[in-house]
Parts: sequence; structure tokens; C-alpha cells
Amino acid sequence: MGAGTLLAAVATAAVPAVLTRGLHLDGLADTADGLGSGKPAEDALRIMKQSDIGPFGVLTLLFTLLAQVAALAQAYDGSWARGALAAVVS
Repeated sequence: MGAGTLLAAVATAAVPAVLTRGLHLDGLADTADGLGSGKPAEDALRIMKQSDIGPFGVLTLLFTLLAQVAALAQAYDGSWARGALAAVVS
């Protein structure tokens, strides 16, 4: 469609987030906040159940999404078919 590889990679990483309404990303952030808190298991579970997001969750989401976009951009650099295959497999 004439888009660059970086834009295609961002769009490809955004599609699963939109389709799942961010549920998998929310779970990842909650897990990172609970584990990153360094608190006993009971307190960590309480932190995971809170609706807000903490610094560990933000950092985990940021680096995870950046890694996904970087990997997809590299796959799209090879060829559009390779990028599409990487998106489907992932």
C-alpha cells in the first residue's frame, strides 16, 4: 500500500491490541507490577488486582511493544510476505 516498514510494523502490532481490547497487555502490565513490587505473594496479588498501572507495568509495556515493532519492522524489511508471515505466526 506504499507504507514504510516502520508504519506497517506499528499497525501490525496494534491490530492484536485492538482486537483483544488490550486484555493481554493489561495482564502483562498487572503481572509486571505484582512481580516488580518485591512484596510477599498476598500483597503482590493485591497489586495485580488493582485497576491502575504502576511504573513496572508501564516500562514492561513500553519495552515489549518496542521489541515487537522492531522485530516486525526487520521482518518487513526482508519482504512484505515475510513480514505478513511473521505477523500471522506471532
